[in-house]
Amino acid sequence: MRHTLLFIAFLLFTAQTFADDLLIVGKDTFYLKTYPLESLHLKTRPFNLDKKKAQQKYPGYQAVWRIVDEKLYLEKILSVDSLQTQNISDLLNANNISCQKEGDLFFAKWITIAYYPITPFSIADRYRLLAGSYEKAYNDNALVRIENGIVIDDKLSQNSR
Repeated sequence: MRHTLLFIAFLLFTAQTFADDLLIVGKDTFYLKTYPLESLHLKTRPFNLDKKKAQQKYPGYQAVWRIVDEKLYLEKILSVDSLQTQNISDLLNANNISCQKEGDLFFAKWITIAYYPITPFSIADRYRLLAGSYEKAYNDNALVRIENGIVIDDKLSQNSR
């Protein structure tokens, strides 16, 4: 019993904190399995984290994104190891990324991305895939598609009303 408790304590103290990015749509919050900021290949990373030391699927921060009026905004970036909040203006300036600030939100015109459900294809879609219509089947299953920060397809907002 004592060895079991020591083993559990060891796991708790050596475990790292993982945090998915968040997407807020209306009153709903969704966990993202991707990190949109990583697609920018930032030279200066949030909290000056060393990319080589970060694990492949863990950037060391959690970004909070919000969709407002059919636009994607970056709301905040939090450190997962402390209670720090990244100054987004400083981060974007350090990476030579121009950004339009609206209140406390930063319009993410530099993001083009699509978010899909965990299992994106229905049986009918699989038949379309076999027939060679892969792109149409894939695009039809996007929950949210964003191009240059503008929402062009949004099934999440439709479902959250």
